[in-house]
Amino acid sequence: MGITRFRLLDATLRPPALSVDDKDAAAGELSWVLLELQAYVSKLENATTARSKTWDGKEIQVTFCRRRPPRLSYLAVYSRDAEIPVEPQILATEDDIVLLRVVVSCQKDVLKNLDYYIYRADDGSGRPSLDHLPRPPSPYFFDARNIGILRRPTDYSSLFLRPHRSDSDSIADEYIVAGLHMALDELHEEFEEGTFILSRFDSKMKAWTTNTVSLNHQQKQQYRNHFEHSNSKVIAIGGDAGTMAFLDLWRGILFCDVLPAQGQAIPPLRYVPLPSILPKSKFSGDARLARDIAVVQGGRDDQVR
Repeated sequence: MGITRFRLLDATLRPPALSVDDKDAAAGELSWVLLELQAYVSKLENATTARSKTWDGKEIQVTFCRRRPPRLSYLAVYSRDAEIPVEPQILATEDDIVLLRVVVSCQKDVLKNLDYYIYRADDGSGRPSLDHLPRPPSPYFFDARNIGILRRPTDYSSLFLRPHRSDSDSIADEYIVAGLHMALDELHEEFEEGTFILSRFDSKMKAWTTNTVSLNHQQKQQYRNHFEHSNSKVIAIGGDAGTMAFLDLWRGILFCDVLPAQGQAIPPLRYVPLPSILPKSKFSGDARLARDIAVVQGGRDDQVR
């Protein structure tokens, strides 16, 4: 069999030009932007350009191109020496932190050489940063549906829903990257229904850890051998326990505490089912095309909708 050939779309190599209005917006203070979920592959440089190394030591750079909403801002990835055969993906964002996945590989090893980076246009010192993360534990693969970022709690640790960052806020630079996978029996272990593998990268420790987590006893008894969950998106909730929500938009939400007290194990998952779909409808296709859930903030009336 021949090697499957990957080729970047022509549009990936041609990022949108920045208008005068975009440049004015970049020079000013935009409180928020809309970010394209795929990065472009192009040699663009400005004050936000940050550099790092690929898994095999080649230089790579990322540049943030800010555009005034409703236009999409975007990231531009470039390497003079490394081959980038697949569109880079933005997997998650939280405040000013971006988790980026870049395939840096020759054609025959495309699915093996996935690099994960944390990009920040301002790392707190006024300079951009691009941190290359260690490889996640094998064999788990992350995409935008099953991984998220959580800032470590500081002044807001007592709040269930955390306020957005403002210039006056004192928010720690440390973060957790957390991904959740259904446990696979083919890994030579037998798992009960409702068992998952939680993978966490801690920016303080600079390392990944994995934990087996499952539904609490009551919900195990409730669902027995009929529990299904296919993740659609991840939302950072926060609080002292570092709660994250892993959403199956067809079925329900798994709440997972990724910051247990020192010396304590990760507590059981809590599951909240979503309202049933309409009669005669089927669980098919990408649920994000039909349903969504968001945190709506409004003073004391914060809600998850």
